[in-house]
Amino acid sequence: MKRNELTFTTDPDGRRIVGVLLTNRPVTAWLYLEDFTRVLKAYPHSPWSLTTNEQGRPYVRVRGTGKGSPSVYVARLIAGAYDRTSVQFRDGDGLNLRRTNLNHVPGGGGCPKRIGGRAALRISTEAARV
Repeated sequence: MKRNELTFTTDPDGRRIVGVLLTNRPVTAWLYLEDFTRVLKAYPHSPWSLTTNEQGRPYVRVRGTGKGSPSVYVARLIAGAYDRTSVQFRDGDGLNLRRTNLNHVPGGGGCPKRIGGRAALRISTEAARV
């Protein structure tokens, strides 16, 4: 399994950020170090990759941990997977996964597999154990 290369730096606001080079495209997703740590605890050895929707918008996904487990959108793990909402990127960049760039909007989330925000609950539970 291909591993993601990581870059650690500081953003203009002075916060530590991590750049994750995606496994399927030569692009990097950026997020705060604390959010990266939470995702890494929930999905420890899972590759991060890029997918696009029907309109061509990019989204970063992390592969589920078990055999046959679905991939999960990293933005929803960071922002929370609330029912019947979708996560929008304030600057329009799907690779900017900083919490300050993520915004919930009503109306999305018609997927029957996304019940009760299980992915967000799972990551919150993992963070509470630390």
